[in-house]
Amino acid sequence: MAMQTIQMARTGVRICAPLAVGVLCLWWLSARVEPGTLNNLPRALGTLSSLTICAAVLCTLISFYAIGRYDALAHRHFQTGVAPFAAKTSGALAVALSQTLGFGLFTGAAVRWRMLPGLRFADALRLSGFVCFSFMMAIGLITAFACLFLGSPEWMFFPALLILAGLIVLIGAMSFAPICAPLRRRRMVPSLTALGAIGTWAALDLIAAASVLFMLIPADDLLFSTFLPVFLIAYGGALITGAPGGVGPFELALISLLPQVPTS
Repeated sequence: MAMQTIQMARTGVRICAPLAVGVLCLWWLSARVEPGTLNNLPRALGTLSSLTICAAVLCTLISFYAIGRYDALAHRHFQTGVAPFAAKTSGALAVALSQTLGFGLFTGAAVRWRMLPGLRFADALRLSGFVCFSFMMAIGLITAFACLFLGSPEWMFFPALLILAGLIVLIGAMSFAPICAPLRRRRMVPSLTALGAIGTWAALDLIAAASVLFMLIPADDLLFSTFLPVFLIAYGGALITGAPGGVGPFELALISLLPQVPTS
């Protein structure tokens, strides 16, 4: 009984903590947003051209296509026998819903389990964990490279260098260190080939997703090379918090790291 109570308490903390982070960030954000911004939103959206909207939709589709490829790679890695099309479809929907609802590991596993009847929940949870872990490694590498070689804030240079060095050491250890041999035999860590493929699709996904928002921001003097590192930092931070839709942490990071862009 005591063990069940502890497990329930831990589950409650896992659910409440991301929500609390999101609410705190929204409260902090509300103090920085000018009054009337939301009321002016329909008029601002009305200024977008049809070409811009179509281009943003196209980039969204490209992003979802890349997202589906993560799961196809994961199913191949674990040799689940699931058809590639089913793997891509369930993966795209799982990532979309899990990032919208928050608590990505569990909500993503539930969607995969529901959409693939022949898959056990334990296998769905393993797939979800593999995708989350490998994607966070990929976004860490991509963000570090973007901060080092593009127009990121100066204070990000040394943290990016440390993150890049740390991830390279981690990848090397997972691939070659004897202590990680049991994990490699159980396919609990991605191979170099799988990680390279995931990194490629992650780069396509993230660049396409960043392009969507970049097209919709009415700031003519904002360069994509300046926007991309900030977007990646905000996106990664929002994923780590687990807040539903990243709402709160994502916007707060963008506003804090893009002072040259009007808050609205």
